Amino acid sequence: MSNSFALFVTLTLYALPGLLVGFTLHELAHAAVAVRLGDPTPRRDGRLTLDPLHHIDPIGFALLLGVGFGFAKPVRFNALRLPSRGEQALIAAAGPLTNLALAIGFGVALRLLVNGDPAAISPNGDPFFVDISDTYLFHGGAQFVLALVLYQAVWVNALLFVFNLIPIPPLDGFAVFKGLANPSLPALVSWMERNAGLLQVGGFLVLFVLPQLGSNQAGGLIGRASTWVVERAYGGPPPPIGGILPFLNVLRS
Repeated sequence: MSNSFALFVTLTLYALPGLLVGFTLHELAHAAVAVRLGDPTPRRDGRLTLDPLHHIDPIGFALLLGVGFGFAKPVRFNALRLPSRGEQALIAAAGPLTNLALAIGFGVALRLLVNGDPAAISPNGDPFFVDISDTYLFHGGAQFVLALVLYQAVWVNALLFVFNLIPIPPLDGFAVFKGLANPSLPALVSWMERNAGLLQVGGFLVLFVLPQLGSNQAGGLIGRASTWVVERAYGGPPPPIGGILPFLNVLRS
């Protein structure tokens, strides 16, 4: 097994708890807010549950691990019951804000672990240096594994928070933007809705194709924004190992 593939397997398995919690509670938050505002549709669809199987799309989850881009099962709601754009924006914002809260919660847990044992984040005793080539499944003992699982949970939820706030349909950020901007920028909102497909293709090319070709400006911006959230959620410099390593990167290495 190559070092890159071993690292992919390790980081993927360590990221799974944070991803499952993040995806599940993100969608559950959408459902809970919609029901709270008076729409029973998510309840009828069985979305008021902590069961990940009701929220995670197998194809979207596989794509996330394979290429770094994925999706969950969208929560349906009845716009006739919730005609207010403000209510729709609130439903949309609930998902990313839940991921932000999770990133902070996992970050606090990681900080408590590291404060209790400064060497927990690194088996060699240096919390700011880990030899990636030596990182493999269960390496470093139970505390090190727990620290990386917590850090992965912080990182993936920070990423879900940042990514979902991009104002491109059908991401949550567009629904929030639509609710806030439609009274003053109705023409722009209408244009974005009419050209949703074009915006989706353009966003996919900029965020996921161009980085593979060596141009990573937008993808780097998302990464930097996610890292900024991680550093504040965790309260200190992040460990040098973390994030989702797409399988495409393994094939290219």
